Amino acid sequence: SATDPNLLKGIDEGDNNPLYVAVHSGQERLVNYFVSQGVPLVSVSPIPYKVKKKMNGKSWEEGCPVLLEDLHYVKFVHWGLDNKHHLGELVIHKKAAPNLTEILTDLYHAQYPIEKAVLIDDYNANDDRSMEDNNTSAFNCRKMTGGKRFSEHSYGAALDINPRVNPYVKGKLVLPKSGRAFVNRNPTVKGLITRGDAVYNAFTQRGWKWGGDWRSPSDYQHFELPR
Repeated sequence: SATDPNLLKGIDEGDNNPLYVAVHSGQERLVNYFVSQGVPLVSVSPIPYKVKKKMNGKSWEEGCPVLLEDLHYVKFVHWGLDNKHHLGELVIHKKAAPNLTEILTDLYHAQYPIEKAVLIDDYNANDDRSMEDNNTSAFNCRKMTGGKRFSEHSYGAALDINPRVNPYVKGKLVLPKSGRAFVNRNPTVKGLITRGDAVYNAFTQRGWKWGGDWRSPSDYQHFELPR
């Protein structure tokens, strides 16, 4: 049974969404059943205590431009590069959360693959390490790349998706370094984002801006919601 308490190991305390339990335990047929029954793919909540503890001193610290209470924790089901279901997690500003819920639902139904989405605190809030691991992430209190102002990620108003195959490009600078192989945009690459595709449309139709539309830098991984 997908509701067997033993299958809850590794799932956040208090999380009894049967779809998440089925994904966590690798029961693909049961996942498909729950999706067909309309079980929510995305959940949003105030940041749980253990997540706050994990973030404190890493992705968030005193002096950041938002309070932890202004942020929400998002858990979602997504397709992976292996064509299987996975659980992802993000932290986003509470005002952007309903909008992002719709977007992540659209990405699921478009079968857009996200390699992984774990909190950037798992990389000690090091954006370079997260990007090299092709990790999708949102909130991280940090300065802009090459700048002194807070990044939009510091406000919980930005999301970076599959950053290795959707790198940041400014002249000869490519981030992450392994993203150099994907500077020439080949839409057949799994997880790569192009103008007009399902990912682009899901975000831009809801008011988000895509960094791939910028001339310099071209930030193909980056979507942000104007504050």
